[in-house]
Amino acid sequence: MYKRQELDIYGWDLRKVLSLTRKSNTTPFEWLQSPIVYKERDNFKEELWALSQDFFNCKTNAHHYLGIAWGALETMLGGDEISITKLSYVLRSLLSAKWDPDKGEIAPMTIGALMTLLSLPLQITVRDLIQFKATAAEGTKVKIEGVLRAYIEEEFGRCSIAANCLEKKQFDATLLDEFFIKMINEYDN
Repeated sequence: MYKRQELDIYGWDLRKVLSLTRKSNTTPFEWLQSPIVYKERDNFKEELWALSQDFFNCKTNAHHYLGIAWGALETMLGGDEISITKLSYVLRSLLSAKWDPDKGEIAPMTIGALMTLLSLPLQITVRDLIQFKATAAEGTKVKIEGVLRAYIEEEFGRCSIAANCLEKKQFDATLLDEFFIKMINEYDN
């Protein structure tokens, strides 16, 4: 019997990606860091990654990640239980929201790199949660207790204040337009 499998594939509409990049939307920054690449032409990914650095806005990205963290936190049941999957969203998003203004650069995709922002005891706690998540059923609930809960609450408040104090940047499209024309000329056969 044939077993149906799903593929998770993203295509690139270059005009759309460049438009999102100009707005400092996190999606292209995350796509460009993905370790999974099925097919790539020449140095396209590297060139676009280098170009995207000029369009990074800490404020926009920090607010994006805080929104994801808040949305996941809202799923808590009874004030202290959350699915392990949602907790991973909270942690990755919160650390990304902290990374952006603290480092002044695009947050890395991997939780391992983001965990360098945590104290050693919290790194151990998060590593244990990651190991548990690897073997747990998708909807498994966990309690956020003690130091981790205090960290999430305090850091969420601190990152929110920091993000609100950041400058909202506007970007000129000239470099993106030049990149678009260059790509069209190179790949239009």
